[in-house]
Amino acid sequence: MCGACGASGPIASYYDGDIVKISCPEIGINDGSIAKVMSIRDDWGIELKFQDSTVKWVSWDPFTCRVEYPKFSIVRVRSSLFVELLPVVEDSAELSTGSDGKSSSSGEIVTIGQGWLKEPCVLPKKVAKP
Repeated sequence: MCGACGASGPIASYYDGDIVKISCPEIGINDGSIAKVMSIRDDWGIELKFQDSTVKWVSWDPFTCRVEYPKFSIVRVRSSLFVELLPVVEDSAELSTGSDGKSSSSGEIVTIGQGWLKEPCVLPKKVAKP
């Protein structure tokens, strides 16, 4: 807790797989986006996957200080509101051809450094699975 607003007590009760609606203009989430909680870490915050497949970590700061983050809002919503949009593949190098001859995307967004970095690092491009 930053202490500026007198907040105290538990921060949040979100679980992996929860669907949330979040707004926090201070960190670039302006529109009340729908996201899926991918993981929660005491030291990093909440990992969210948005409908366009982007991944963003939200630190605990907005949960604990209403003075610095006055427009922060996060609420659980119905799971039916989360519809993952298919990413647009711009580069043919991002496609792999399966044994049936059909092309498919073979990557996923990866967060690295869990256990040794002080802050999360989300790789900016999809990384092919081995």
